[in-house]
Amino acid sequence: MGQVCCCTIETVEIPFYPFHERVHILRKIEDNLERGYHDDAKYLVTQLCKNLQVTRETKLISNLGLVDLLQLPDFLVDRQAHDFLRRLQEALSDKNIRHAVHVCKHLISYFNFKITKDNEHDIDRVNRKSLASKNRHEVRITGVNLAYEKNFKLIKAMISRNPKLRKITISFCGLTTNQAYQLLVLLSKEKHLYYIGFRGNELTNRFVNILQTLLEDSKNFPVLCWVELKNNNRINWLPEDLMILLRKRWRKRFRDSKFCKHDKEDASMMAAIEAVVLLNERIKRHALEQKDNPEQQQQTTC
Repeated sequence: MGQVCCCTIETVEIPFYPFHERVHILRKIEDNLERGYHDDAKYLVTQLCKNLQVTRETKLISNLGLVDLLQLPDFLVDRQAHDFLRRLQEALSDKNIRHAVHVCKHLISYFNFKITKDNEHDIDRVNRKSLASKNRHEVRITGVNLAYEKNFKLIKAMISRNPKLRKITISFCGLTTNQAYQLLVLLSKEKHLYYIGFRGNELTNRFVNILQTLLEDSKNFPVLCWVELKNNNRINWLPEDLMILLRKRWRKRFRDSKFCKHDKEDASMMAAIEAVVLLNERIKRHALEQKDNPEQQQQTTC
């Protein structure tokens, strides 16, 4: 993660990000389970649940599908993590150690990001291409250490060269709330931008408040559909007021079918948003038909 990707970018020592803490706890849980320290493992799971603000409510909500989740007033940011933790607690309660270790491995894989010999070349290639890009529809930066100011300046310069962006992803880079605010200001007038991915950074709920304030002006992010904030610093919910502002933009965005390619997880989110848009349109059409045909409505009621 501390490795940077262009010859003009300098490297710095790897800092300790929120997702590192979660992976560290999970490895200790896995180790305790394999050594037979069941009570110690349960205690560490409790600590991890506190870190991710897992509650009885979030456990119940984590069972919902994305379409149902998107129609709730507030949105649970990391449904999958809460679902995994629910399964881990159930396995520990049943003393099913083998399954608990299996869930731990899934969670480590889900939270973690690490540059290895196997993926280093691909990550480096994608980062180089994105940082040097011009007039592209999609850019993706992964594992560039933004604790170093020069790296952050390169990202800002890259944004200024790509006025037709539809999707931007900056993941596992240590992006702070102050840095993210600067990027939001640069991106706010992008007319085609519908997806922002800031997964695995150091963002806090102050970022959510900043985003909401910017979205209150309809000229900012006119077609923004989604902001991915999983695996940050205690961002657990997107509040109702923010979701209302995003929903207002959904219908406008889905009139245009020009989308970027998405991985499986992001594609599921975009498909769920489209399903909600279509469902709401059907409900509105039905309501109008009932209003235009009061006799039919009376017969239906009878």
